[in-house]
Amino acid sequence: MKYIPAIFILLAGGAASASAGDYREDIRFDRYAAGRQLTCPNGTDLVVQDGRLGVEEICITEKGVRHGYYLMWHKDGDTWAVLGNYYNGRKHGRWMEFNSEGQQTQMSIYRNGRLHKRHKLTKPAPRPGV
Repeated sequence: MKYIPAIFILLAGGAASASAGDYREDIRFDRYAAGRQLTCPNGTDLVVQDGRLGVEEICITEKGVRHGYYLMWHKDGDTWAVLGNYYNGRKHGRWMEFNSEGQQTQMSIYRNGRLHKRHKLTKPAPRPGV
């Protein structure tokens, strides 16, 4: 993936939209490991923008609320920095952080925006599905 300096919005009904039954509370990591495009739930659009560490891919509603999958890439554009899920604007489910070599360094569990559990890995683990 190349670094994208501008914001791009994929229109609803395009490759980024999904059917109503496709939305899951938690992330299907195999989707990313297979190199497939991020899939957003109905009523949301995929937005690609600059983030603090690199490019962010976010599912956002028409009202600007984050809802669905979230993926942030390191500046190199080849490795994930953060992988998580939003539900009605709040972090929800499993959130994973990765170092610049693509190894998982931390996993957090959120429930309706509140941190439920955080686990820092003392020995980085490989990315799921790799």
